Amino acid sequence: MAFVCSHNTPYEKLPKGWAWCRLGDIANIQTGKKDANYGDKNGKYPFFTCALLPLRCNNYSFDMEAVLLPGNGANVGEVVYFKGKFEAYQRTYILNFNIGNIRFFYYVLKALWKKSLEGKQFGSATNYIRLSNIEELFFPLPPLAEQHRIVQQIENYFTVFNQVENELA
Repeated sequence: MAFVCSHNTPYEKLPKGWAWCRLGDIANIQTGKKDANYGDKNGKYPFFTCALLPLRCNNYSFDMEAVLLPGNGANVGEVVYFKGKFEAYQRTYILNFNIGNIRFFYYVLKALWKKSLEGKQFGSATNYIRLSNIEELFFPLPPLAEQHRIVQQIENYFTVFNQVENELA
């Protein structure tokens, strides 16, 4: 994991085996290629734009587990996890990871991403982010076994929350 530890950070020290890294060091980051009007409401595949919910379309360019980030508009700062076949709008960033548990990265981004963008968005009528916003984000990277443990703990809590919610409904 030494290749992700090359940056000096102003942050606190981490537990042994953890490292501060930049997202661009461990993620493959790309954007979709389709225009926003590419969708078909009766389509077979999810079409991720910068909206909160995906549209549908008839073809796909991606078949992977990914974290998706809207690149412009009101939903900049949101984080989406998806696994399977999908299509993406040209301003939607698609991240898959060279190392680690992708669900861990999803949960870390859910916690850090929106706050990291405060004062760092561009545009006047329509706000947007740049690739560098993503690439330069620092976050703590634990060893793989710890990533799995953290994800399991988070998902256990969600299971309990869902059970309580169902009982209250």
